Amino acid sequence: KLFLVPYCFEVDRGQQQEWHVNSPLQIENANLQLVPEFVQGRGIKLIPELLPATVRFRVGGERIQLSGRKHSSSLKKVFQEYSIPPWERKLLPIVYFGEEIVAVPPYFVSAKFLAKADEQGVEIRLQPSLTNQRIW
Repeated sequence: KLFLVPYCFEVDRGQQQEWHVNSPLQIENANLQLVPEFVQGRGIKLIPELLPATVRFRVGGERIQLSGRKHSSSLKKVFQEYSIPPWERKLLPIVYFGEEIVAVPPYFVSAKFLAKADEQGVEIRLQPSLTNQRIW
């Protein structure tokens, strides 16, 4: 297959930003905004003592345990399972609480941080800035 994609910017893999998750976060140098939507019974379970979250980009070797799985998987494998194109993988922000991966919006949330039916959660939408025509 041949894919026509707009120019992909490079992100600083060492970049890290704190996020309190109660309002949108503009990711510096990435033409991207994380927009929280508060929901019931799905999304990320917010744990106040673990806030603020941090947002980083993939450097390699990260692991996440998804719901319904007994063991963690490498993000590389999960990206392949979800058919996320290789050129998008490096551009996806990763949300952390401390050193644990919470979510890779808008695709998946770690089983440990998944809101239960009776809990408030937050779903994160990726919104491109006006200078980035990429659709997520």
